[in-house]
Amino acid sequence: MDTMWGHSKPADYLKFRSFIFGTAPKEGNPMFPDGVTYEGVGDEKPTYFRGESGANDSMIPLGDNLLEITAKLPKNELTTVLRDFRRYRPTTQREYIASVEERAGLARVKGFAFQDPKSLSLYILNVDQIREFRDRHWRFTKEYIIRRSSYSLATGGSPILKYLPQNLRTVVNVLDEACSALPSTPQLHTQGLDEELIQKVEACRQRSTIQKRVLEREM
Repeated sequence: MDTMWGHSKPADYLKFRSFIFGTAPKEGNPMFPDGVTYEGVGDEKPTYFRGESGANDSMIPLGDNLLEITAKLPKNELTTVLRDFRRYRPTTQREYIASVEERAGLARVKGFAFQDPKSLSLYILNVDQIREFRDRHWRFTKEYIIRRSSYSLATGGSPILKYLPQNLRTVVNVLDEACSALPSTPQLHTQGLDEELIQKVEACRQRSTIQKRVLEREM
């Protein structure tokens, strides 16, 4: 993802951003205050669709569900928006992602990982990958959009200044919880964990602490 900075100029993004908004009513997209009616389709009533969004991706939601991060999302309007994006995926992807969420909960993937230092360490490394993606997404958003536009909604219709930070904060909270449950580095050495794994987990601890501090300052 870091190569994006060199291949896509932040100043140029707004030139075509208007064209990937959806047909949401009112403030969602002022160009379509009454949605869009398709002649000869259905009962020809106005339709409203969200615009293009990173939330339409399947990989990160799949990781969220498998690691039981989704279960930690607060019950609020922002989470409702996140779940609404699921409607825009192909049926097979939607069903698969939902089944992973259900099965991960039944299997208690997170609880299982917490029972052993090695499995917890591996769980932490996986959650950190989700954190890193969401952090990069947030940094792209700040540079490509927030610095260059006062419009408060993302192309998918979510409130841009609240939506992405909530998702990132949720991941950081899960990561912080897991890191807190993991024994200290000296203790990990005595429990026979591989030195390379210990170093990777320690780096995750540090990144989690820094990320949490940065988010608190920004928000």
